[in-house]
Amino acid sequence: MTNRAIVSSFLLLILVLLGWTGIEMYLFDYQYKVASLHTFVGSIFLLIIALHLTNNFQSLKRYLLSTKAKNSKSQSSEASNSSQSKMLTTQAYAVIVAGVLLIPLYEFDLPPITTVYDFGKAQRGTTDVFYKQMSTEPGSGQQPITVEVLRGAEATDPQVAIWIEDESGTLLDTLYVSSALATNNFFAIDGSTPRRPEALPIWSHRRGVKAADGLYAPDDETQLADGVTAATPNTNFILSSGFHASGDSRIRVMLEVNASFDWNETYHENAYPNDPVYSGSGYVGQPALLFATPFINPRESNILKMSLLGRGHHSGQDGEIYTDLGGITTARDLVARALVFIEPPGEQVASAL
Repeated sequence: MTNRAIVSSFLLLILVLLGWTGIEMYLFDYQYKVASLHTFVGSIFLLIIALHLTNNFQSLKRYLLSTKAKNSKSQSSEASNSSQSKMLTTQAYAVIVAGVLLIPLYEFDLPPITTVYDFGKAQRGTTDVFYKQMSTEPGSGQQPITVEVLRGAEATDPQVAIWIEDESGTLLDTLYVSSALATNNFFAIDGSTPRRPEALPIWSHRRGVKAADGLYAPDDETQLADGVTAATPNTNFILSSGFHASGDSRIRVMLEVNASFDWNETYHENAYPNDPVYSGSGYVGQPALLFATPFINPRESNILKMSLLGRGHHSGQDGEIYTDLGGITTARDLVARALVFIEPPGEQVASAL
């Protein structure tokens, strides 16, 4: 048996094992031995691929970068080879384009990648709970706080803001804001940058920074610093941050969330025909919802659950908290659960000592 035959036989075995273990993990409950075998065989497969690329690098380079005909015995064959050379170059570009297109699908958890995965999860009958870790580093003198958000079934690319305020409603610290709103990074079909006062109106007005156009939503001149912004999480997330506790004044943690185009019978496309935002430039639907913890003493260790407190204005005209939740349907499922963990000052230092 030749070396080529031996390698081909082993490759066939590896592909069979990878396929079998992959299907087992995709359609059935997790088994340690199956996952271990899949990982082991996959590692061997990657090693073989690396060796193959090393041994055939020049050939692969010619396949992707060839720009000349391999022979020119006749005019007709030269034309044929030129056509073949053009096809190879097109294939190289096709590989690059395919790789580039996969990046946003992976980074932002978009279909069809998520569709295929969710189908397998449905067949397994299990619910996977994964959390994205995010942090805004606490500065000097800041008290540690952790916010855990389990997204609901309707949470598709929502805008989110998390902040701390006192009993008078004064914003003390912004912990996190979705970067699209924080940096005015929205895009319209016509290529313009729309203003989104309806996205998170309660936080925007609590912040109290008015842009040149009279809106409280950040623009290019009033946008937030990078330290408290990040891309909108498309999954559950845990935010680690910090805040400045002032004396014994009681505080509460606020979370505002909003999804665009979540129309229903109350908040439909023509619900407010004379509203220039709702029926004009806004990406509207049901208004932003506000979740909050009870007021607590920040000097004490606390584990708190956020509750639905109210909603914002449907087009962001003010920063009021409206407790009338009539007509709110799917928006209630943007957040399944939100927990807050507050450590008392000095606890981390004490534990380290």
